[in-house]
Amino acid sequence: MAQEQAPCTVYFDGSCPLCRAEIGYYVRTDEAGALCFIDVSQAGAAVPDGLTQREAMQRFHVRAGDGRLLSALRRSSRSGGGCRAGAGRRGLHRCRAC
Repeated sequence: MAQEQAPCTVYFDGSCPLCRAEIGYYVRTDEAGALCFIDVSQAGAAVPDGLTQREAMQRFHVRAGDGRLLSALRRSSRSGGGCRAGAGRRGLHRCRAC
């Protein structure tokens, strides 16, 4: 009997328009429900252990089903603190196999 693996949890900055658009894509395409999403920009949001809220907002973080914490897209200072479009897709696609 195959053991069911826990879903991946994606921590993201919901105050960033590009981050919201990126996460919106994954919400729409995650038909299997393998991902859950936590907006770490909200007051009192649960952030990954060992990170401050500010650190969690600076890049996507993914808690894999096996408990590992993976980090993806880093915010670009050249874009005024916004995220570099497209880079996150590659990062999260690598994590979809969690």
